[in-house]
Amino acid sequence: MYVISKAAAADCIEHYSQEHGIQAIVLRLPPVYGYGPHLEIYKDGRPLKTGFEIFIENAAAGKPIEIWGDAKKGRDIVYVKDVASAITLALESPDATGLYNIASGRPLSLEEEVKGIIRVFSPNGCRSQIIYRPDKPNSLKPFLYDIAKAKRDLKWSPLYSYEEMLRDYKREMESGKFKFLLAKKERTHRK
Repeated sequence: MYVISKAAAADCIEHYSQEHGIQAIVLRLPPVYGYGPHLEIYKDGRPLKTGFEIFIENAAAGKPIEIWGDAKKGRDIVYVKDVASAITLALESPDATGLYNIASGRPLSLEEEVKGIIRVFSPNGCRSQIIYRPDKPNSLKPFLYDIAKAKRDLKWSPLYSYEEMLRDYKREMESGKFKFLLAKKERTHRK
C-alpha cells in the first residue's frame, strides 16, 4: 500500500506539472532517522521496536548487541534535520524540477551503525560488546541513492554525518523536549 500511494502521489505531481505548467518537485527519501514519537514500526497491527531503538537501548545499558545476518550489508539513511533543510531549499528554488534523492549519499553497514551507537550511547567503562550472528537472517535490503542532482540543483548536501546525527539524537532524547509527544503516543496505545 505504501509504494502504491507514494507512486500515485508522484504521478499526480507530474500530471499537474504537465497539465498546468506548475513547478513539480518530488523528494525521494531513504529511511529518515530522528528522535520523536515514532520509535517503533507496526507489524500485523502491533507496535514493534525498531532494530535501531533496540541497539540504542542495549548500548545505553551496556548490554551486548547482536548483529544478525551479513554485518557488512548497508543502506543509505538520512537525518530528519537534513531532510528539513532539503525541503526548504526545494521550496525556495525557482528552477528546481523533477525527482531529487535526499539521502546521505553513502551506504552505512549494519556493523558501522552498531559501532556508532556503541560509541555514542554506551556508558564510559561499560561498552556494549558486539555479537555477530550470521546464522540469523535480517531483512535489511542494501541500497544507495545518488544525491548529485540535489547537490547541483538545490545546492544541498547533508550536514550531519551518521555519528553527528547520533550525538544530536542523544541530546534531543536527553533534553526531554519531546517527552509530551512520547507520552501522548503512549496514552493512545493504551486506549
